[in-house]
Amino acid sequence: MSQSVPSKFRPTTRRTLRALGGRRVVIEGFGKHAPTLVAIGGSGEVPAGAWLSPAELRRFVEVARKILK
Repeated sequence: MSQSVPSKFRPTTRRTLRALGGRRVVIEGFGKHAPTLVAIGGSGEVPAGAWLSPAELRRFVEVARKILK
């Protein structure tokens, strides 16, 4: 019987953004059709994260662009 070794999934894209209050926003992409991890951490608080589908990520970026205009 052969042992199966779990494959390691590594992000193809990783971006870290600084936010208010010493927080950091980390965005990790795992491919064009794969979900994207968005995590917010720092400033002594418990980190929070969410997995976004490609469609949700597009909506998130669209709303962020409108807010930042």
